[in-house]
Amino acid sequence: MNPPDCAGAPRTRVQPPLTAFSLVTTELVDCEQALFDLLSSKVQAVEEIGRYLAASGGKRLRPLFTALGARASGHRGAVHRLMCAGELIHLGSLLHDDVVDEADARRGRPAAHKVFTNPSVILAGDFCVARGMLIAAEEGGLKAVTELTRTVAEMSEGRSASSSTPGTWSWALTPTTRSSTARAPR
Repeated sequence: MNPPDCAGAPRTRVQPPLTAFSLVTTELVDCEQALFDLLSSKVQAVEEIGRYLAASGGKRLRPLFTALGARASGHRGAVHRLMCAGELIHLGSLLHDDVVDEADARRGRPAAHKVFTNPSVILAGDFCVARGMLIAAEEGGLKAVTELTRTVAEMSEGRSASSSTPGTWSWALTPTTRSSTARAPR
C-alpha cells in the first residue's frame, strides 16, 4: 500500500536524467557551436587554449540547467548564448585551477599548462571568464551580470582560501555578508 500523497499533490516518478537532456537537445547543440564560436580570439594562443579544453568534453551541466531553467520559466527565445556564460567561466576557472594545482591531466588529456605555457594558460582563463561575463551582460542584463560577478568573486576567494599556505593566512567566513576576509598573521 502506498502512503498518501503530501498536501494533495499527486505522486510522480522522477524521470531519468536523459529525459532532461532530451527536452533541450536543440539548445544544447546550438550552445556547443556557440561555445566554440565564443572562444574565437584575435590572439591565436587564447583561442587555441580555450578550444583545447572545450574540445576535451565535459558534462555541460551549466548549459543544461540554464536551458531547463529558461524553459521552466516560460522563456521562448534563443538561449544558446546565455547557456555559454556559465560554461565559459567554468572553463576559465579550470584553466586557472590546473596551473595553481600543477595538475597533470584534465578530462583524460594533458592539462593545458602542460601543453602551453603557464602565462598563456592563465591569460586564456582570464579571457574565458571575461567573455562569459560579457555574454551574461549582453544576454541577461545588469541583474544577471551583477549576480554572476558576485559568484565569481566568491569562487576566487574560496579558491584563494583553499590554496593559501597554512600559517600564512587566516580566512574568516562571514555568513551574513557572504564574503571572506583575509588577515595576515600577527
